[in-house]
Amino acid sequence: MSIRVIFFGSQASGKTELIKKLKNPESEFDSGYCSTIGVDFLTIGENESESMQIWD
Repeated sequence: MSIRVIFFGSQASGKTELIKKLKNPESEFDSGYCSTIGVDFLTIGENESESMQIWD
């Protein structure tokens, strides 16, 4: 099973930082702003049969 989640909203609202926290809950918040140009995505899952694609 594959689940796709898309985050959209205003620029500099913290979408990418939220995605980083989903991948690694121990990660530190980065207050520096670096815009995502185009589309960036992350796949979370141990195997190909179960995964979550997160699009930013």
